[in-house]
Amino acid sequence: MILGFLFQEFSLVFLWFPKEANFNYFFFIVAPITFFIFDFDILFERIALIFTNLIAIVLLLLSEVITLIPPVVKLSSRMTGLFTILSLASTVLSITIVFYFYAKNLASITNELMILANTDVLTKVLNRRSFEKEGYQLFDFVGKYKKTFALIILDVDFFKKVNDNYGHPAGDTVLVELSKVLSLNIRQNDILARYGGEEFALLLKGSDPAGMQKAAEHLREAVENHLFKISESKSIRITISLGLVTFSDKYENFEQMINKADKALYQAKEGGHNRVVTG
Repeated sequence: MILGFLFQEFSLVFLWFPKEANFNYFFFIVAPITFFIFDFDILFERIALIFTNLIAIVLLLLSEVITLIPPVVKLSSRMTGLFTILSLASTVLSITIVFYFYAKNLASITNELMILANTDVLTKVLNRRSFEKEGYQLFDFVGKYKKTFALIILDVDFFKKVNDNYGHPAGDTVLVELSKVLSLNIRQNDILARYGGEEFALLLKGSDPAGMQKAAEHLREAVENHLFKISESKSIRITISLGLVTFSDKYENFEQMINKADKALYQAKEGGHNRVVTG
């Protein structure tokens, strides 16, 4: 396609119209296409596109210094001026369109990369890195404006048995379904993440300690009462243990809250599982 365009331009610039019509402006359109070189996966295609751009540069330079033969079409000075304006306007518009679509494509790719970097591949909720970033920001915010929030770290009880008895694909299905159950039972402004393995973490914003305890119990009951379908003919039930901590001035940073919630989660498991322990 590009070679066909160059051949057409060669004909217009060197054969058909006088140099003063400035059809050579169109050679500039080829240059922005260089930005698409790295969208090609095949080395030969990249080399071909680079070579095509070099041809366009050579033709542009030649059009400024030589004329092969007298032009086939002779233009009046008025028509020559009109073609000059049209050539310049068309070139600018074409280059603008090329860069617009390239920028739009680049923005889409960047957005996809951001999603991949911030979310867990399996469950599609936030990953640990993004969750901790949100936690540190929230910790600073509530400390400055005298608000509050709670941190919950929860773990699926006896999850190894699920993998051992039904296979790892079934375990993955349970984790995906669990993330959906948790998402449906928290508020829109709360934050859910897969913290690692069968562990999930939540940030519950703007509620009193009693309300946060109630919210944690609600999550525990929602999971306990949910039937997890692992195949067309098999469904199982699971339970979770939760460690809950509420923001207070005794914590110097968010990491201390994480450590406290981890200890509370450990106590919940040691105490018999399927329970909430407040740190």
